[in-house]
Amino acid sequence: MKKLILISLLFARLGLSQAWPSGVVTNATIPFAVDNSVTTLATAITSSSSTLTVVSSANFAAFQVIDIDFEEIQICSVSTNLLNVCPGGRGYNGTVAASHLINTSVYGYVNSIYINSIFTEIHSVENWLQNTQPGILNTEINTISTTNATTVVNALIPILNSSNYATLNAASAAALPGQTIQVTTNMSLNASLVVTNPILIQPGGLISPGCTGNILQINGSFYSGNYQVFVPCPLTFNAIGSRYDGLSIYFQNKSNVIQVNPVWFGADQTGVGDSTNAIKACLASITPFPQDHPTLSQGGDCEFPKGTYLISSIIDVPPVTNMIAPLRESGADENFLYYSALIMTNFPSGNALRLNGTNHISGFLFTPSNYDTPFNTGPTITVISNECAIENNSLNWGNPSIELRYPVSGENGYPHSTYGQDGSETLIRNNYFREIGPNGAISIPLDNVQSGIRITSNMANGNVEETAAVRFLNAVGSTGPVLLNSDISFNSLVNISGVTAVPFNISIANSIVSGNITSGGNTAFNLSNGYGNHIFSNTLTAVALPFHLNNESDDTIDVGVIDGGGSPYWINADINSVHNQVTCSNTNCTMFFANPSNNIVKANGISNLATPVFTTPQINNSFN
Repeated sequence: MKKLILISLLFARLGLSQAWPSGVVTNATIPFAVDNSVTTLATAITSSSSTLTVVSSANFAAFQVIDIDFEEIQICSVSTNLLNVCPGGRGYNGTVAASHLINTSVYGYVNSIYINSIFTEIHSVENWLQNTQPGILNTEINTISTTNATTVVNALIPILNSSNYATLNAASAAALPGQTIQVTTNMSLNASLVVTNPILIQPGGLISPGCTGNILQINGSFYSGNYQVFVPCPLTFNAIGSRYDGLSIYFQNKSNVIQVNPVWFGADQTGVGDSTNAIKACLASITPFPQDHPTLSQGGDCEFPKGTYLISSIIDVPPVTNMIAPLRESGADENFLYYSALIMTNFPSGNALRLNGTNHISGFLFTPSNYDTPFNTGPTITVISNECAIENNSLNWGNPSIELRYPVSGENGYPHSTYGQDGSETLIRNNYFREIGPNGAISIPLDNVQSGIRITSNMANGNVEETAAVRFLNAVGSTGPVLLNSDISFNSLVNISGVTAVPFNISIANSIVSGNITSGGNTAFNLSNGYGNHIFSNTLTAVALPFHLNNESDDTIDVGVIDGGGSPYWINADINSVHNQVTCSNTNCTMFFANPSNNIVKANGISNLATPVFTTPQINNSFN
């Protein structure tokens, strides 16, 4: 305290004074700075002159402090070529008033008085807050309407400390409109509660609704750091209702709380503790109730801070909720994408997520915790409804990595139509698939038909099982296309080691396949049971058999760039491949018909291809 008084006395002797707390700061206490202020005296002045005649008054302003020789002078107004000195403005800031000759330079330096006067004002405010009014540090500004609806007054209202009350219910009932409720200890609920006041949870504060059916519904603003603030109840996903049973914390208004942090619910960022229920609670807290559609609450984001999160069972992502981890902006990483959150599974299937509709998953690395088993026994991400986006993720050891599977009626308790008929409008983009299992990177089971899928700009890098196929869609044995009206483009499939590996094993119709790059494997494009596709501008390297057509019709195929293929037979057509248009720029492209017994191969537009080659015996074939 003595030190503060001495500082105040010192600045007072220098002519510095503060406005606070008796007034509001002006340029009378903090000088006004102007750039490029320089001129000369037009006439000489004495030590008491109050008007300075200068050659030019441009770039000078009221309440500026100027320098002439060794004297500082504060001016209060400026007119044409005249600088008018403030009362007491001569010999300012501890300098000495003196006479100055004609043609002496006049400068508008930003000198110590500018900095010191700002310091004086800050010092005065801090001293008042710390010593005169210490209680004000525990208050906040609130806007309260008076009885006159057109009048609004600002008042200082202390933050309400919930520790003074037995339950959060009692604290909420005591809070004034707009008053912040501060939680510093463990607070319980004695009944379900809707809170519209802002809530601030300090370190050590905790809200425990209990597991007796009480629900805390937060409708106002919510403030907390990156630490646990809730004690959630065990949750079980209800497939029929597409939401979690056991809900105890619910954020109703997304406009007030945009992102919810799984750490608030007890998720362990170190990857040591099990974060399964905490992540479920985070998702459940932003899942709209059925009666909320389509009003205030429309889901939200469960946003993961950087870390590793261990899960011990599959996590269902309810409709219109998202799992987001912000991507790192810089840094090197072996996983192609700069993920910031790692989801680590410690169970054999490795099925980390099941998407129930209109979900967005972005910014994660998915990997098993135990690498002793070569691959997961199930898909890493299963999509069972439409309008999902899976992008900017890295998926390791998947089998498959992503499965597009809408369950049949009653399968695993799921109704046939929950939030859409199929996986339409699903986007799979900018993902990195590494060490892929026999079931491929992206798979569609044979009993499902999908429409409107976009698979673009993904990278699949290698597999470790010799018989594994790196493939985007599983269509082996299907009798019709499983993917309609879709786009498979600008994907890169490299380092395919399996002798029988097929980068694109697809059954599609009315779709576009373009701009993809493959290297290695037995067959680059195994097309079966499809029609009406446009396949062009793909790059194939070191592929034994670039194209294999089985029961394909009405496709337009431009073979694209082929480099280092192991076979001279570029197009292999089997049963019932009809009405296709094939173009190849390579001079040794050949149309090769394998096992031509009972084939119908007709009306094929073959451009720049050598004479078709047929195997024997040729029985009951028709070629025209």
